[in-house]
Amino acid sequence: MRVIPFDWKRVIPHIVAVALFVSIAVVYCGPLFTGKVLNQADVAGWMGSVHQMQQYKAAHGHFPLWNNSMFGGMPGYQTALESRNLLSLSWLHYFFTLFLPAPVSFFFLLCISFYFLTQVLRINPWIGILAALAYGYASFSPILVVAGHETEIQAMGYAPFLLGALLLLYQGHYRWGTFLVALFSGLLVSRNHPQITYYFLIIAGALTLAFVVQTLRARRYKHVLVCLALAAVAGALGALTNATNLLTTYEYSQETARSTGLRMEASQGGNSFDKKGPSLDYAFQWSYGQAETMTLLVPDVYGGASQTLGKDSRLARALERGHLPAWESDQFFTAFNAYWGDQPDTTGPVYLGAIVCFLFLFAAVYTRSLHRVWIIPLTVLAILMAWGKHFAPFNTFLFHHLPFYNKFRAPSMILYIPQLTVPLLVALGLQQLFFEKDPSPRSQRRFHLALILTGAVLLTGVALYLGLDYQSARDIQRDQYLTQINKVDPVMGKSFLQAATEDRQDLFGSDLLRSALFIAGAALCLGLFIRRRVRADRIREGSEPADRVRPGFALAGLTVLVFVDLLLVDTRYLGYHSYLDKEEAATSISPTTANQEISADTGYYRVLNLSEGLNNAFQESETSYFHNSLGGYHPAKLALIEDLITYQLSKQPVNQAVLDMFNTKYVIVPHPLSPVSFSESSAPARDPVVVRNPGALGACWLVRRLHPVPGPAEAMRALDHFDPMDSALIEAPVAAQPQYTSGDSIHLVSNQNDDIFYTASAKAPEFAVFSEIYYPLGWKAYIDGQEAPIRKVDYALRGLAIPPGQHEIHFAFRPVSFYTGEKIAAFSTWVMLLLFVGTLAGEYRRRRRNLL
Repeated sequence: MRVIPFDWKRVIPHIVAVALFVSIAVVYCGPLFTGKVLNQADVAGWMGSVHQMQQYKAAHGHFPLWNNSMFGGMPGYQTALESRNLLSLSWLHYFFTLFLPAPVSFFFLLCISFYFLTQVLRINPWIGILAALAYGYASFSPILVVAGHETEIQAMGYAPFLLGALLLLYQGHYRWGTFLVALFSGLLVSRNHPQITYYFLIIAGALTLAFVVQTLRARRYKHVLVCLALAAVAGALGALTNATNLLTTYEYSQETARSTGLRMEASQGGNSFDKKGPSLDYAFQWSYGQAETMTLLVPDVYGGASQTLGKDSRLARALERGHLPAWESDQFFTAFNAYWGDQPDTTGPVYLGAIVCFLFLFAAVYTRSLHRVWIIPLTVLAILMAWGKHFAPFNTFLFHHLPFYNKFRAPSMILYIPQLTVPLLVALGLQQLFFEKDPSPRSQRRFHLALILTGAVLLTGVALYLGLDYQSARDIQRDQYLTQINKVDPVMGKSFLQAATEDRQDLFGSDLLRSALFIAGAALCLGLFIRRRVRADRIREGSEPADRVRPGFALAGLTVLVFVDLLLVDTRYLGYHSYLDKEEAATSISPTTANQEISADTGYYRVLNLSEGLNNAFQESETSYFHNSLGGYHPAKLALIEDLITYQLSKQPVNQAVLDMFNTKYVIVPHPLSPVSFSESSAPARDPVVVRNPGALGACWLVRRLHPVPGPAEAMRALDHFDPMDSALIEAPVAAQPQYTSGDSIHLVSNQNDDIFYTASAKAPEFAVFSEIYYPLGWKAYIDGQEAPIRKVDYALRGLAIPPGQHEIHFAFRPVSFYTGEKIAAFSTWVMLLLFVGTLAGEYRRRRRNLL
C-alpha cells in the first residue's frame, strides 16, 4: 500500500479563504460584539406576529398550528413553522455558518457558498475569494439584512452551494454530486423563501440547458440521462425533507389572495365580482425602472433609499429659510425624500459594484468559457424581467404563461440573478486571463473593447445625469397636498421641491464620478498586468505568458478595490447607525398607553389599530404583540380577509357590521389633535387613544335567521346592509331556519389556538356564528364528540347548526398537510442520511483501491 502525502499547499488557500470571510464579516458587523443589536423593521414586525405563538410554546413545548393574533386568525405555520421530528436537516444550517451570530453568519454563508462554487469550476482560490466577496457584499445583501429579510438572504446563501453541487454532478462525480444536490436542495428549501428558490430554478434551468446541448453534441447520451435522472431524484429527495413546509404552504396558497379572491368591476349591471389571482398592478408594484438599472454600476442614480436627504441638504436649508412651524417643516422634509424612482419605496438600490460591472464586460468579450453561453443571456433576461411594468408586453406574457411566475410580486427581486451570474463570469474571465494560455495581443484587444463598452455605459450615465428631472409623480402630489393643508404659499412649496431635486442630482453626480474613479483604478491594475505580459512575450517569444508574469499584485489590487468599492456603499445601509443599544431595542415593541389600557380587559376580543391610518392597520404586526388584532402583516393574506379589507374595511367609514362580527371590541385611533402626517416624526407626539366598540358581538352568538345568498359576490354586497346579530349570510340553500329562543345561549370556554371549546344550551334547533375566520383546510368541529359540518357564513366566519340540548362544542385544528408532511420529511431525512453513509463508503472503497 502506498501512502499519498498530504498536500498542505493546496489546503492553505482554502483555510485563508474561510478565515478571511469570517474576519471580514466580524469586522463589518463589529457593533454586534459591543453589546448592540441590529435594528430590523421586519424582524420587529415578525416578533409581533409570533409573540402569542411563542407564549404558547413556552407553556406547551411546541408552536401551535393556528395563530389567533392576526386577521381574525390564520395558520400559524405561515409565521413560525417548527418541525416536531427529532432528525431535521435544518440543524446543519448552524454547521455551515460555523455557529456564528446573525448577521455575521449571513455574510459568511454568502461568501463561503460562492467560494465553493468557484472551486467546483476549478477557479484559482484567490480569484474565488474576489468573486465570493463580490457576491456576498453586493448592496442587496446588507439591504436585506437591515430590512430583516433573513430567510431571503439565507436562501441566497445556499443557492451557490446547490449550483456547485449540480455542476459537480454534471462533471461526472455521481456519488458526491448526487448527495450534495440532495443536501443543498433540502437546505435551500428549508429557508422557506419560495421566490429565491424559484429564481434559483431559473438559473439551474439555464445551466442545465447549456450542459445538455454541449453533452449531446459530444454524443455522450448516457451521461446526459444519468445526470438528469440523478439531479431530479436528488433534488426531489432534498425538497421532501421539507415536506411539512411544502405541503402546508401549498395548501395555504390555495386560500390566499395570490390564488383566489374577488374583484369588483364596473359593468352595465353595476358591480360584479369575479374569481381572481393577483392582479398585474399588484404583482408589478416593485418594478425596477429602465434607467434605474444604471444603479448596478452607479448606486445613487435615483437617490438611493427612501430616507430623508440629511440635515446638511439644500432641502433642509430651504426649509430653515421658510420659517415654518417645526412639524410642518418636518412634513415637507419627510415627503421629499432621497428616492424618487417608480417603486413605492425602497431600502436601497441593487449595486453590483462599478469594478465588478467593468470586469463583467471584460469577461463577456474575453472569456471562451462554455458557461458564457448561458450566463450572459440569463443576466440580460433577469434585467428585462426586473423592469416589470416598464417592459409590459414581455413581462405580461411571462406573467400569464411562465409557470408559477404570477405567484410572486416585486419583479425587482429577480436582480438577485445578476448578483450571482455577474461575479461568476468575472471569475471565469480572470481565471483565463491570469492562469491559462492565451495570446497576449488578443487579451489586450479585448481589454480595450471592455474599456470602450464601459465608457459608453458611463457616458449614458452622464446623459441621464443631465437629462433627468429628479422628480416623481409622488413629489407633485405631496407638494400640492402639503401646500394645501398647511396653507403654505405654493411658490414656497415648489422651492422646497426644487431644492430636493438639486440634492438628488448631487447624489447622482457624486456617485457617477466615484464609479468612474474606481473603474479607472481597476483598469490600471488590469492594464498594467496585460502590458507586462505583452512586453514579456516580445522579449521571450514562444514561452507561456502565465509562467513569466505572475498576477499576484494585479489580483490583490483588484480584490482590495472591489471590496472597498462595495463596502463603502454597503455602510450607507448597514453601518454603525443601524445598531441600537440593547436597552433601546428592548423598548422597540413596548406597550403604548392605549395598549396598556386595553390589556386591562382579560376577556376574548380583537383590536383594530387605526392610529397611523387605515392602510397601515393591515401592514403592521406590532399590535399583535399585545392583542388579537383584526389587522396584521403577512405577504400572502387569506383571500377572505384580503377581500374584506378591499371592499369593506377600506371604506370611509369602515363597515361597522364587519367590525362587530369579528368581535372588534377596541379601536385605537389618533389623538384628536394630531395633524395628518407622512411619518411619526411629522407632527407633535400625541399618544393615540382607545375607542370602545359597544357593538362587538363577542366570541360567539346565536342568530334568529339564515339568509341564503347565491355566492361570494352576493354575500359581499349583502354585508353592506345586514345585522350580524340578527341573521347570518350563508352561500348555500337553507333547509330549515333556526328556532331561536331567548333563553338559549352559547359561550366560549377557552381558546387554545389549535383547540377552542364552547358550551351551548338550546331548547330547539339553533344556529351559532363564531367570530373566527373560516378556513376549511384543517378545522373540524365536534358536538359532544361527534363531528359536525362547519358552515361558511357572513362571507368569512364560521357557523354551526346546534341541536337541542346541553352540548360541549370543540373546534380542533388538525391539518392533514402538516401531519403527512412530518412523516414524509422524517422518512426523506433518514434516506438522505443513508445516502451520505453510502457516499462515504463508496469514497472509502475508491481511495482504498487507488492506494493498493
